[in-house]
Amino acid sequence: MPEDTRRTPGTLDAHAALAAFPGIVTRARRNQGSHVRLDGDRATVALAFSGDLHGAIARRTTAYIFARMGHRRLDGKAPVPPSAAPAGATKNATHYVCAKRQLAIFARALTYAGAAPMGPPRPQVELDGPPLATLLGHALVAFERGYDARAGAAPGLGLWSNVLRALDDDGIHPRMLGERTVLSRRGVRAVVRDLERLRWVRRAQGGGTHILLTDAGCQARDVCPPRIAAVEKAWRTGFGARRLGALREALIALTRQFEIEL
Repeated sequence: MPEDTRRTPGTLDAHAALAAFPGIVTRARRNQGSHVRLDGDRATVALAFSGDLHGAIARRTTAYIFARMGHRRLDGKAPVPPSAAPAGATKNATHYVCAKRQLAIFARALTYAGAAPMGPPRPQVELDGPPLATLLGHALVAFERGYDARAGAAPGLGLWSNVLRALDDDGIHPRMLGERTVLSRRGVRAVVRDLERLRWVRRAQGGGTHILLTDAGCQARDVCPPRIAAVEKAWRTGFGARRLGALREALIALTRQFEIEL
């Protein structure tokens, strides 16, 4: 007999995620609208969507999540036959079958993809000055202006810090470039395409996958660090070495707490 999904913690999380996601239709009755049913270690997820743009987005989002977990619809083309759908299944709904442990993964992914907050809101506090993000934003803008004001042509500070400094003289594999720059495969392809258009990179000869800097690319990459050092020197003179050193140490301590490099 199927478990009573109304009292199972895993299904409660999934039902909450379904109800909070725009475009997913849920109803109070158990077999109507989007819902989850458990049968031992197997979970069946029925998904019904609204007919508007939110419904289309929800359909694509849930399909992507299940595809990432290796599951497809029960439509006769999937490894699981259509007969695996529960009796009295929701009409015009899309059904998926997954393991019970994967149901929790689906619920977390759907919650993460939605607009609802992941946790309780932080309590509002009275600030005695501008937020740190505002102050750091002002500092970054001022630093970029000093960088751009230097004589001679050079790549933008963002292009150097986010892409060029990750490129080695010996070449780099696109996957490694994506890891160093925290870019998706599509983002890496777009960046490499733009750099090839500038003739700063080229593909390895013989059909290799490695990305190599051209002479112009090496020059563009190497002109940036001295330019940055010049701005820092001007700041040490203008603001004081002690204050600039304190800022650097504070930023290092802050960024070391991040799971990824920004």
